[in-house]
Amino acid sequence: MNHSEPTTDTATSATDGVHEDDRVALADARHAGWFQWETAELFTGFVIARDDQVLDIGTGDGGYARFCARLSAHVCCVDLNAERLEATLQYVRADAIGNVEAIIAHADKLPIAAASKNRIVCTEVLEHVSDPDAALREAYRVGTDDALYLLTVPDARSEEFQKQVAHPSYFEEPNHIHIYARDQFRALVERAGLEVIEHTSYGFYQSMWLSLFWSCGLDDVRDRSHPLLKSWDRTWGLFMDTPQADTALQSLDEIMPRTQLILARKSRTAA
Repeated sequence: MNHSEPTTDTATSATDGVHEDDRVALADARHAGWFQWETAELFTGFVIARDDQVLDIGTGDGGYARFCARLSAHVCCVDLNAERLEATLQYVRADAIGNVEAIIAHADKLPIAAASKNRIVCTEVLEHVSDPDAALREAYRVGTDDALYLLTVPDARSEEFQKQVAHPSYFEEPNHIHIYARDQFRALVERAGLEVIEHTSYGFYQSMWLSLFWSCGLDDVRDRSHPLLKSWDRTWGLFMDTPQADTALQSLDEIMPRTQLILARKSRTAA
C-alpha cells in the first residue's frame, strides 16, 4: 500500500492539463496561497525568479518543482525513490525554461555544494526522516546567505484525528514517524539556524479528504477516483463558491488544518 499523504503537489502546477479529479484540490491549494502565477510565487512570499537556484528536497510527484522550473533557470530535484524520480524528472522538464537535474539522496546527506541554492523547498518530508534536525542542518548548509526556505509538515490536529481512522502503516516507517505540535515545528526550524518569517496552517479540505479516503478501500492516496471522494470534491467546490466561504474557511482551518507551513530565511548566525 502507498500510504504517503496526499499533498498539493500531486496536482499539476498550472490550470492547463489538470485532470478533472484534481481541479478542486488545485483550487483549494491556490486559495491557501500556492501556485500564484500572477506574482511568480510558489507560495505567497516565496517568489521564484529566472536566475534562482531551486532545491526541492523530497520532490515526490514534482508539482512544486515543475512550477519553479517554468520560472527558474535551475531546479534540482532530490528524492530516494529512483523509479519515481525518473518519471518526475521527465514531468518537470516538459516545459522547463532552464536546467533540471535529479539526485537520489537522503535529506540528511545531500551531495550538493555548500551555499549553492537560494530557494529551498522541503514539504511533507520531516515527518518521515529519522533525524529531522540533521535534515534541516543540511538544508541550511546548502543555502546561500540570502536563501529562502519553504517548509511544511502535517499539522498535529489533523494527525491525531487520522490516528483514529487511518491504516496503521500510515504512522509507521517509511511514513509518518514524527508528529509536530506547532511549537515543536518552529523550534526545529530555528535550531537549524533559520529565521521564521511566517508560520501558518491550513487545509481543512485535505484533512477531510484523507479521513474519507480510509473508508474507500483504495491502496494509493493518489487515487482520487472513488465516488465518495468525488462527492466530497463536489461539496467542497460548492462551498467555496458561497459568499461566506472565506470567513468559514478560516474557522475550519483553525479546527483541523492539514498542514503547517513555515516560510524562513537563512540566519546570518551559523546554526
